[in-house]
Amino acid sequence: MGIKTGEGFKCPYCGAAINVPEGFGAAYVTCPYCGYTFHKNSGEALGEHYALPATVPSSEAFDAVLDYITLRYTTPKDLNRKATLESANLVIYPIYELAVEAAGECMHDDLPNDMSVVEEFFLKHVPAGPNEAMNKLLSELYTPPSVGREPFKPTPSSEGRYAPLTLSIEEALRRAQTSGKAVVGVTLSDECREGKINLREVKAEFRALIHAPIWVMKYRYARKEWPAVVDASNATVIYAEAPIRVAARAFNAAVAAATIASGAAAGAIVDLYIYPTTELIGPFIGAGIGALIALQPLKNLLRKKEVITEYKF
Repeated sequence: MGIKTGEGFKCPYCGAAINVPEGFGAAYVTCPYCGYTFHKNSGEALGEHYALPATVPSSEAFDAVLDYITLRYTTPKDLNRKATLESANLVIYPIYELAVEAAGECMHDDLPNDMSVVEEFFLKHVPAGPNEAMNKLLSELYTPPSVGREPFKPTPSSEGRYAPLTLSIEEALRRAQTSGKAVVGVTLSDECREGKINLREVKAEFRALIHAPIWVMKYRYARKEWPAVVDASNATVIYAEAPIRVAARAFNAAVAAATIASGAAAGAIVDLYIYPTTELIGPFIGAGIGALIALQPLKNLLRKKEVITEYKF
């Protein structure tokens, strides 16, 4: 079933019309209505394909977000009572599961006949949807649970929509190989401080495509909207933003000031007892070190909110 990029065609399973965006490079297409994933030329279904059922309603997912953020001492005490759910969109997101096999060796300079070998085997999950911010977030913070997976059956979703599959398997394999090299490189750099590191061939194989249901939510508190992302299969909070209460900001400021002051005091002691001829340079050096240590509390103070990680949707 050949088509041209940019032209519409029908899903082989449910018959829904699908538009392929201009510049679409993936060989497989996901129907946004039933989730059927097939080769855009032959119409054949993708081989290993699994789904996580969306069993968590938006109200329960929002309760999980409130429980999650109110555990922090920085969260305003009335947030649990005054926060209201503004929007909740269920997105069934495609994620590749790839098996990675990587190896490397260290040739020790002082022992030329001695060689350390490192081998790593792991599963790499590569989000493959159209939203780069969501791809980055899920790649860094989310692993699809192995419990509860079911063989995928094309089914129209009453609440959510299937996100288009926009990343090719070939590109996902390339990213998995890059990850494998990085993992082995870190391990070898720890074990091979004096010697030559040699990375062997990194292998990556396609294991499955997983469709994971994700709640993308916004809640309102203090006349502002705050984002949250929740796994709709088990109510795990993947990401959330929350304001910092005034008392916590004051505490952060006090900690920052105390850290700078203690750094200056330590510098003065060094000047007085260890380097008495350096004049009073120590307090300034100590205060500078203290300021670096205090950077994070000061950063939170200026931002007036706590952001777990930086993502823009």
